[in-house]
Amino acid sequence: MAQRAWKTIEGFNFKEILFEEYHQIAKITINRPRYRNAFTPLTVQEMSRAFAYCRECLSIRVVILTGAGDKAFFARVVTCMSKEEADILVVTEFPV
Repeated sequence: MAQRAWKTIEGFNFKEILFEEYHQIAKITINRPRYRNAFTPLTVQEMSRAFAYCRECLSIRVVILTGAGDKAFFARVVTCMSKEEADILVVTEFPV
């Protein structure tokens, strides 16, 4: 299977998340693997901005929320789930 060519969504200067898109799919990656993707106030602010953009953008139909690294999806919230299970857990479809 071919790799998807995710591209960065322009116009944002996020420090703690990656914000990418591919064919009407947005992907928000919590990018703090050193800290097992633990949230900071900045992480929450950046995710809120990314989700707000997705809600308003008519071309985005699906949002995937994932975490960087191979140790954890994010710390202190999801502890009984593997990263692979968590990667497919949060998918939201926006109505047309």
